[in-house]
Amino acid sequence: MSKVVDYNGYVPRDDFDNRIRYIEKQDYLLFALYDECKALVSALECQPVWSEELAATLSYYLFYDRLDYFWHTKATHFRNGEGLSSQEFDRMTNSLAYCFMLGWIDEAIYQGYLIYAVMNQGFQFVDYGTQHKHAHAFMLRLFADWRGDVSHPFLEWAYEVPLYEGLLERWREPGPDAIKPWLQAACEHHAHEAKKDTSRTFFDFGDFRIMRTPLEIHMILRLRELEGLKNPHIDHELMAAPFDVLLPPQPVLSSDEMMLGTLKRVREDWPDFDQVTALETLKAIPPKPWRYTTEQARMMLGL
Repeated sequence: MSKVVDYNGYVPRDDFDNRIRYIEKQDYLLFALYDECKALVSALECQPVWSEELAATLSYYLFYDRLDYFWHTKATHFRNGEGLSSQEFDRMTNSLAYCFMLGWIDEAIYQGYLIYAVMNQGFQFVDYGTQHKHAHAFMLRLFADWRGDVSHPFLEWAYEVPLYEGLLERWREPGPDAIKPWLQAACEHHAHEAKKDTSRTFFDFGDFRIMRTPLEIHMILRLRELEGLKNPHIDHELMAAPFDVLLPPQPVLSSDEMMLGTLKRVREDWPDFDQVTALETLKAIPPKPWRYTTEQARMMLGL
């Protein structure tokens, strides 16, 4: 890959970014955004390659999120506790759900704890308080319920959808017939909320990349599978092929040459990188409320 040399050497170490040992990471996000769109188009066309394309996308997203999280911890230290707050909790939660879709369970576990570490340190972008992405809060709460050892005091809007509250209570129902109507209702809610976000009006699935992707349904089904529970067949257009069945666990991709080059440089510049981003370190971060209220967030964004 043509970028490898750049990532191994970055740019001359006497420029500003390198004096502060800035981590070059943005290209991973841009590559992943492009590949995600390609993968979802392939899925809607029922092309078998869609899962491989999604795996390539996810590999970059997860890598970017780890790098970005580490940089947020350093920026907070540099600025006496008033650090960055630009991590996208909804996009990161999409990646969590994609991990479950692909059967990447270890990666899903890491991503879930990473998101909670973001939330509990206030690294999420301020639109967390204004866009009210109920489905994403639900998926995070579902992850926490499954794991049993992580939490976050979400803002009040996270508890506003009775359907999601009911699913959190019932997702472990042993009989598939008991959970089926709730999953059918979740499909209907997804379809109803699949409307494009505007600058002032937001929907749970207002991002075009997930309008047609039942990622939250697949997350529930995968967790039930992991719990040894039978899943129902769901009759809904959202669950049309290729989303009508859970994928068997897909191969986890190894780091490519560019990622390895980036890691090499990061570890040279920041010897504590692996320790700061280790799973056990993330799990040790205690729950903490967000520093803003919903109204304060709206004022900050001029809403």
